[in-house]
Amino acid sequence: MSALVFRKQADEIMEDIEDNGGNRRKRQAFVDENYPKTIWSNGMTYAFWNSSKPEGDRVMVVESVGCWSHIGRIGGQQLLSLGAGCEHIGIAVHEIGHALGLFHTQSRHDRDQFITLYENNIQSGWASQFVRQTENTNYNYNITYDYGTVMHYGATSSSANGQPFMIPRDVLFLPTLGSHFLSFYEKLMVNLHYKCLASYGSATSKSTSEKTSRPQPSSKKTRRTTPQSSSSTTPQPTQMPKKGCKDRILCTLLEKFDFCEYSQYQLKYKQKLCPGLCAKQ
Repeated sequence: MSALVFRKQADEIMEDIEDNGGNRRKRQAFVDENYPKTIWSNGMTYAFWNSSKPEGDRVMVVESVGCWSHIGRIGGQQLLSLGAGCEHIGIAVHEIGHALGLFHTQSRHDRDQFITLYENNIQSGWASQFVRQTENTNYNYNITYDYGTVMHYGATSSSANGQPFMIPRDVLFLPTLGSHFLSFYEKLMVNLHYKCLASYGSATSKSTSEKTSRPQPSSKKTRRTTPQSSSSTTPQPTQMPKKGCKDRILCTLLEKFDFCEYSQYQLKYKQKLCPGLCAKQ
């Protein structure tokens, strides 16, 4: 199975995201010196590297017609196309997501709980991009549906008449559909799927499920921790979350992987996401 996007469609996707979710670009507070090479590897324990060896499972990026990739590992050499019009970083990140096993977010088996699809507004030839998966083909590791993922289409990106072809159940999320950037939930899902959730730079062997189907969504940018200079002054105590703050359901899952111990995230952001769980840090 592959996901195919042609140049006109790719342009429409990026224009739609820029129009409807342009404010998302303001949220990226930090870009490291190796960006965009580190987009998929930051916060992960797997890595990508160039290989000239003819054997083994690998992804070959080619300049073919359109932007497309197989979904998940198919064995041996598999192609990923970034043709004319596919040069945008967000599109490359999107296609790599497919190669790692991610379906379009709007194709999750539970998508009808979060969006309403208006098929009459979808352009001819685009229906395959919105096929809803089943629980047998799409396991999401109990991770919530995320409207603002790089794997999610915008509301009008393949519209036949300029009208939205999908609307969130909570319409306030309409302007946030889709993103240029990889989300926290997407990275979390891929880490869980490949059983390599990062913790102090080493992989964990813990498993959350016996199912072996492909992943879907994972928003929190990975930030570099700035080294503190040595000083004789007494450090100020970390401000603790206010009483009454409740953890999200996701925190129950993150607790199993020692989320609050992660060195890759600053304490204040861990406490913001899971105030109850990380308050004792």
